[in-house]
Amino acid sequence: MPLKIGLTGGVASGKSTVAGLFERRGVPVLDADTVVHELLADDAEVIEAIAGHFGPDVIGAHGVDRVALREHVFRDTEQRRWLEALLHPRVRSRMLAWSEAQEAPYVLLVVPLLVEAGWQDLVDRVLLVEAPRALRRERLLQRPGMDPATADAILAAQASDAARRAVADDLVLNEAGLEALERAVGALHHGYLEMAASQ
Repeated sequence: MPLKIGLTGGVASGKSTVAGLFERRGVPVLDADTVVHELLADDAEVIEAIAGHFGPDVIGAHGVDRVALREHVFRDTEQRRWLEALLHPRVRSRMLAWSEAQEAPYVLLVVPLLVEAGWQDLVDRVLLVEAPRALRRERLLQRPGMDPATADAILAAQASDAARRAVADDLVLNEAGLEALERAVGALHHGYLEMAASQ
């Protein structure tokens, strides 16, 4: 079974960029957000449960309308918890099954809410990507359909940098450009291959 590296970080911290740099080195990568998108588009049980709970206005032509759903959950903690209780067990199960099917020395599981969900046990090692909060807010506001109130609610709903650092084994600071990220990922890749070979 491959070594499992859990990549996490706050919204708009650069997780996708870092994951892409690992992927270019031949590392299998699975993003929890991709699994969620698949569930919201294709899983009839999930779509039916969400329609029953939030009403038909959150259902679009291709499953659940994520923008409409976001309006319901990020301003209401109880609604967000209901949705997480529905989705998290399914996401976790799919990610585990995928990991176990890989034949690479190690895999990267991108889990934005790894700390919030308490999923440290899903992985062998936690890699944290961190960027200044002001920069993350600025990036978030550039996303389609995003307004300041929603951006602030998303940021507030997430774990603090301190809480993430408390569980991280490795840290990448994303504040010095792509070249610095390349160097950091190259060093981590080498280290993870050595760890995988010795397990």
